[in-house]
Amino acid sequence: IGMSALQYVHSTGDKYYLPLARTIADWLIAMQEKDPAGGLRGGPALSWFGIEHNFDAYAFFNMMHKITQEEKYSQARERALAWLKDNAMVSSARKYALPPDDRGRGDATLATDTYAWALAALGPEKLKETGQDPEQIMQFAEEYSAAEVSYRRPSGITLSVRGFDFSPEAWRPDGGS
Repeated sequence: IGMSALQYVHSTGDKYYLPLARTIADWLIAMQEKDPAGGLRGGPALSWFGIEHNFDAYAFFNMMHKITQEEKYSQARERALAWLKDNAMVSSARKYALPPDDRGRGDATLATDTYAWALAALGPEKLKETGQDPEQIMQFAEEYSAAEVSYRRPSGITLSVRGFDFSPEAWRPDGGS
């Protein structure tokens, strides 16, 4: 909701929804401050921390800072990035940059969207600055999450459909059941 509000402000110049975005940003900062490492949990009553939430926070705080120029949003963005570096990124000396077997602190489910979102939220240049290889990130997603299935239309024609599985069956915590 916060990113949508900021996208509206950015696109139209109308600051009507800026107070909504500011309320969300300030609440997120309060949530960030509850973790000594500066991460955002999966929710207020949850114990696990997911990569996706912290990518969201980085992108959102980056947008807030660009629009408001307020330092507290730049600092919150940098705390999100520090958390990602410490908990979600590994040396690019390994075959894959983002860890393929961990989605965050206390959350060991692989989710394909976190790989694409890494590129969208941080951008290739910021990923490179943190020692990540954007090409390797996408290669990993393609190698481990690409899926192809047959689909039979009501007319009887069978098509092959290729896409991406959200989370490869072998890496689901429930074994894919």
